[in-house]
Amino acid sequence: MEDTGQMSRTMRTLLTVAALIVIIAGMRAARDLVVPFLLAVFIAVLCLPILGWLRRKGVPNLPAVFLIALTFLVIGSVLSTVVGISLNAFVQALPDYQSRLDTGTAAFFDWLKSKHVRVSEHWLLDYLAPDRVVPFAESVVSGLSVLLGNGLVILFTVGFILIEASSFPMKLHAAISNPERALDSFRKFSKAAQRYLLIKTFTSAVTGSGICVCLVIIGVDYPVLWGLLAFLLNFVPYIGGTLATMPPVLLALVQLGVGPAIGTTVACVFVNTVVAILEFRLMAGGVGLSAFVVFLSLVFWGWVLGPIGAVLSVPLTIIIKIALESHDDSIWVATMLGSVRSGGPPDHPAPAPDVVAERET
Repeated sequence: MEDTGQMSRTMRTLLTVAALIVIIAGMRAARDLVVPFLLAVFIAVLCLPILGWLRRKGVPNLPAVFLIALTFLVIGSVLSTVVGISLNAFVQALPDYQSRLDTGTAAFFDWLKSKHVRVSEHWLLDYLAPDRVVPFAESVVSGLSVLLGNGLVILFTVGFILIEASSFPMKLHAAISNPERALDSFRKFSKAAQRYLLIKTFTSAVTGSGICVCLVIIGVDYPVLWGLLAFLLNFVPYIGGTLATMPPVLLALVQLGVGPAIGTTVACVFVNTVVAILEFRLMAGGVGLSAFVVFLSLVFWGWVLGPIGAVLSVPLTIIIKIALESHDDSIWVATMLGSVRSGGPPDHPAPAPDVVAERET
């Protein structure tokens, strides 16, 4: 009987692993469909406090959802217009920047030769050739139209989710035998995701605005475009700030020279450092995940869902952790994913000394 029970547990484990592999492969294959839906879910979770506030002010559910959707539509339209104009202007100016880059690169190699330093310049000039750079920039512009198309789908999905949100508890009570546990898990996820997304959105807005102002002062072209890029990439843990700094620094080097490029680097690093300190203080309780798990989630979800997966890596991992905590058999996995505080398990206070003594006796 013991061997039969062991085989049964082994088979359940193997079936669970196989199911996870199939689910992950399916998500990766259907990322074009999955990503807009996930974005809509997280935007809806972010909008739930706004919807609740409007309902408490006496606004009916349907008009409240319409006001939220209209606000997002206006903001999205303004940002899309500004970014579209900046991107088109940047693509048109690329040949001029390429010419300046070629001239500066040739002057740099001439200087190295005058110092009797022998290097091969053909690989660098070939890599930075206009026929490589311009098509890439044009693909970015075409990607913007795809994003706008998905934006309408996301907006409608958010609206329907918010309309159904008020009836979700009643449906859950009617659908399952123990709805309180499921509702408690949903509340935990909603609270954790809202806190993380609100703080991240605020600090990302500060980052984008700060970098945009610094670039305007220095005189780098298209500061709004690079500020929006910094806003978006700040959602990517650890590497987002570095990735957002590289384009304006390179543009400052080509457009203005070495001195302004150094100034741009210092300004971007200063803004990112100040915002990182601010974010650390606002997230004093942390996100409930260890730093190593956050890094692994960035790599994993980026591989499964692409760039948006990297942006949503932390909220997606929080969902998994909360789901694991709701089952006794998997709570140890949730503990391993969490961050340890003051010697106790993740998200649990350390036991009192008298309790420890009582356990030892």
